[in-house]
Amino acid sequence: MINWKALVAGILTITIIGLVSQLAFLLTATWLTVMKNRQAIEPQNIQILIYTAGFLFAIITTIPSGYITAYISKTKVITHCAIVGLLATIASLATSPGSEHATSIGLAFVTLGTGMVILGGMLWKWRLSRTDNIQDASST
Repeated sequence: MINWKALVAGILTITIIGLVSQLAFLLTATWLTVMKNRQAIEPQNIQILIYTAGFLFAIITTIPSGYITAYISKTKVITHCAIVGLLATIASLATSPGSEHATSIGLAFVTLGTGMVILGGMLWKWRLSRTDNIQDASST
């Protein structure tokens, strides 16, 4: 059975954290561009730094949403996280400019985004198993 509450919570988490993360990414990319114009950063390094910042902000967005989805669903964690990841990344990709054609970068975006949401759910499962082991050890 699909837990709709978990799906909605996961998608809302991605949306809210994603908007804040996008603002932070835009400020970071703008700052890096200003630093490049002042010759504080070499032009060939700017692209690497911008992609690295984008990747870090994507992780900050997707892993917590997987954790929250798993926390609410409690069962079929991987399935719920995969659905949230697929829906959120496909919606994000579909609303971005130039999304008329499927590309390998778009496929990588969907795959990695869904994987990060699943990783957040697996992190919740790992934490749950550790707290269960700690409680079992303290009760004996």
